[in-house]
Amino acid sequence: MSARIKAFVVHLIGSIILAACALVMVFLVWYPAPLEQALGVTHIFLLMLGIDVILGPILTLIIFKKNTRLLKIDLTIIIVVQLIVFSYGLATVAKGRPAWLVFSTDQFYLVRVADVESQKAALAPADYSHVPWLGPRWVAVRLPDTQEQRRQLVSETLSAGGGLFSSPNLYSPIETASAKIQKKARTLAELKQYNSPQVIQTTLTQWPTATKWLPLWTNAAGATVLLNKNNEVVSIVPLNPWKQ
Repeated sequence: MSARIKAFVVHLIGSIILAACALVMVFLVWYPAPLEQALGVTHIFLLMLGIDVILGPILTLIIFKKNTRLLKIDLTIIIVVQLIVFSYGLATVAKGRPAWLVFSTDQFYLVRVADVESQKAALAPADYSHVPWLGPRWVAVRLPDTQEQRRQLVSETLSAGGGLFSSPNLYSPIETASAKIQKKARTLAELKQYNSPQVIQTTLTQWPTATKWLPLWTNAAGATVLLNKNNEVVSIVPLNPWKQ
């Protein structure tokens, strides 16, 4: 094997290992299925990753000339640029990742890292003051205690967006909303209004403990949160929670 081909193979293997680590983090931790589908991150991230993984080794193959005085500098520049592009893409995906799955009124809302109001997070209890890095967490949200705080929240929502769901200072453990979830949960039969019976049957077979459901709103496409008889979350599934 020539030195040129060897350099290409080594660079390619290193790029593949880096890409594999990113794939695990993005699709198994930050965007657990079916959230990657609901948020539409799959195609964009894979395209970015594919270009980054392939382009670096190919440039190494093109410019590699053994014993060239500037070879080390050229290879260093290629690797640095590749890492910068990779880091930028990963940071963009990280900023758009789901942080909180918030129950309010009669459904769940997906709040991304980019949606969280930093000023409200600074006022939140320790459990909610920082966005989680190891996948989204389930929480409930409560209205502010006083009428004045509620009016202020409405004003902030109308003027700048965000508001209730993106305010970590109003979060509480999901268990505190168990009674409300029980009251608002829908029967599995209602899913037939928005999905084919075959798709429903195939999905529910994988989650035999599910007895009811609630919608999950995202900024892209909706999904369905399956619940068990104790009002606990069983799973998020790619079933339509309303008419498309």
